[in-house]
Amino acid sequence: MIAGKDDVVIGGEKGFSKKILEKIRYKNIKTRLYKNMKHEIFREKENEKVFRDVVKFLDK
Repeated sequence: MIAGKDDVVIGGEKGFSKKILEKIRYKNIKTRLYKNMKHEIFREKENEKVFRDVVKFLDK
């Protein structure tokens, strides 16, 4: 679960929670909140960091 810390759609850091996923019994949830990014983290100026993290996660 990844998002931008300044994402107004989810309410920023306050709205970023894995509780809903845990409630429907998801396990082993990884989270990452990106500073200075909003809703479309793949279109942000520093999007390469997001792509690197996703590739690193998928390679595990």
